[in-house]
Amino acid sequence: MVIMNADYGVLKDRGNSAYRNSEYASANELYGRALIAARTNIEKATVYSNISQCNIKLSNWRLAKQNASDGLSMLTDDIPLAGKLLFRRGLANKELGDYQGALSDFQKSLSITDDKATRLALIGLERAIARESAAADDTHESSRSIPVHEVPSIPPLDEIDLYFATLTSQAENSASGQRRSAGYGSPVSRGLPPLASKMEATPDLTIDRAYTTPVTSAEIPHRKKSAVASTTNVHSAHNDTSISSLAGTTLSPYVLHSLSRISGKQRSHALIFIFDNLPSSLNGLQKLFHIGGIESETLDMVLESINHVLSLDIENAKKKATELMTNLPKVTRFKLALMFASEEYINKALSLVGADSIVSAMWR
Repeated sequence: MVIMNADYGVLKDRGNSAYRNSEYASANELYGRALIAARTNIEKATVYSNISQCNIKLSNWRLAKQNASDGLSMLTDDIPLAGKLLFRRGLANKELGDYQGALSDFQKSLSITDDKATRLALIGLERAIARESAAADDTHESSRSIPVHEVPSIPPLDEIDLYFATLTSQAENSASGQRRSAGYGSPVSRGLPPLASKMEATPDLTIDRAYTTPVTSAEIPHRKKSAVASTTNVHSAHNDTSISSLAGTTLSPYVLHSLSRISGKQRSHALIFIFDNLPSSLNGLQKLFHIGGIESETLDMVLESINHVLSLDIENAKKKATELMTNLPKVTRFKLALMFASEEYINKALSLVGADSIVSAMWR
């Protein structure tokens, strides 16, 4: 039995070492073996907490939640380890969309230990709940059917997919009379209400224009070494009839959240639009995320846009991507967002820009 307990300590230490080296899958395996060797409830709960954290890093949210719950079942509610387990279960609940469960876990955790990370997570969750409530109100207002006349800027949340589908209909009715559809689906039979009234409350931002690149319909997806031009229009396979209608849209957290809902072929155009309109300077990024700081979902969207555009091998895109990877860690609440950001997106972006050790360290 003494040997088993010694094995527990050795395995847990090896797991800790693997975790510090970002080898989360290996750490998970070592912690699992340590769990078998654990003798006391405290030891088992400690290992469950570590396994839960590994699964959070691996974005295995359901497993992370179950691990935390298993650890909590072995403890009373008045010890610090219970507070840590509640915090980690709260993080998993938030990512699973169970905001009320996450809210309860964060509040219980703070009643045990007054932890800064938990307080920040609670603030972020409360803001997310408020935004979701406001978005639901907007969606309800904009759900009525309206005849098609023209395509406006970014539509409300639940109609973002219809927006790009509508572009096909507009292309088919163009003056040339030629069908220029790029496979975005059938035309829809209703129009979309303008977003101008909603965007009036969004502060004006200074958008970096040095790296924006207009692209003709023939160049996507083979856009290679394009010349840089001073415009915020990024033309997709629909060229003048599609992304050009976004030209007057000011990039904001609301718009980023809306664009994150786009999937399939349309997502490529959304990612290019995001990259071309993102300010790369620290001042521009701070203005963009001036209310509440950056969040993990938004950070993932930015990283995905960086990875996507760099994969297209566009001239000068790497320079802007490098500036973004250097300045994003200096934005308000970056460290909290980093806790939940995709490890895959981060590693790929750092690799593509060829980040030095200083920049890489800011993302760890």
